[in-house]
Amino acid sequence: MEDMNAAQERSIATRNELLKEQEAIVGRLERLLGKKNTKESVEVLL
Repeated sequence: MEDMNAAQERSIATRNELLKEQEAIVGRLERLLGKKNTKESVEVLL
């Protein structure tokens, strides 16, 4: 049971790290493009 909890915690931590990286990349791209965080700029990334 502890292994499962540890695995879940690692998974959550990894997801949080990826989200932070993604937000940083989006921020850099927005600055490059001179855009605010608009739906269009997010759709371009998807």
